[in-house]
Amino acid sequence: MQRSLRRRAKRGRGVWTWLITLFFVAMLAAQVWLAPRPPCAGSNCPPPSYNIIQLELARTPARACQILAQWGRTDGVRVEQSADCVAPPAVVKKVRLGLMFDYGFALSYVLIGIAVLGWARRRLPRGANKSNSLARIGQWMMLLAGVSDAVENHALDSFLRDPQAAVMLERASQFAMLKFTLIGVVILLLIGLLMIGQRQQPRFPSI
Repeated sequence: MQRSLRRRAKRGRGVWTWLITLFFVAMLAAQVWLAPRPPCAGSNCPPPSYNIIQLELARTPARACQILAQWGRTDGVRVEQSADCVAPPAVVKKVRLGLMFDYGFALSYVLIGIAVLGWARRRLPRGANKSNSLARIGQWMMLLAGVSDAVENHALDSFLRDPQAAVMLERASQFAMLKFTLIGVVILLLIGLLMIGQRQQPRFPSI
């Protein structure tokens, strides 16, 4: 009876893992689809310059507007030269839509990170209490990274709606740095956990 329940639980975790992975791929594909593309065809086209990380770390309205204007030229939008450097509305609309998809992207990578850390925790030898605790801390760090991403997206969207809100752009950059730092630490932690638990190898990570 217990074996049957364990098999069902494993099968259920595997299904959820695949569903979350598909959701992750869908959110990533949506953002790639929304990325500005050069208004030309053929091998002589310049590569797309769209990189949301540039905007996340812009910090100043002048730099953010410069990035948005560049994306506008990449996307074939006519950009008027002005002292105030007004970002192209078409580009702003597309970036704001991309931020909406990024909430789903953040949720998916948080769940995947928690799943992989849970899988790594089950690989640990018995009695590895400290490593077990580190794995749980890593899961909480992934959750915090996702929350930081959500706050960052909200701050960026607020700036795009009101370019005068420079403090929101600074806040977005701060939370972006926090997010990247947390994810980097989690990756290092995961590598360490995998090295510790080499002996036990479940087939596939699951939540």
